[in-house]
Amino acid sequence: MKTKKSETTTIKHLRPELKEFQEKWPPIFAGTSLDEMTKGAICWRTVQNEKSKGIAPAKIFIRSGSRKLLVVRDEFLKYWQKKLTATDEHVEDGI
Repeated sequence: MKTKKSETTTIKHLRPELKEFQEKWPPIFAGTSLDEMTKGAICWRTVQNEKSKGIAPAKIFIRSGSRKLLVVRDEFLKYWQKKLTATDEHVEDGI
């Protein structure tokens, strides 16, 4: 019998700082809880703005009913990691 790979092993090369979030957060969560879950490091309102501008990829989100927007943990962490990497590159460039 084949066993499924764990959902927490789907992101290759996840930064150590983000691995803790991957281990502690549920696979899908309410977007409104993002501020609290990240201790203010990422604001839900900012993520919503990036979604509306097409910056944040649609695969991060799942709609529940007509109003509630859920966040897919692993897709969100991939997106957030790219944003952190971009900042690191600016630091290396001396910006």
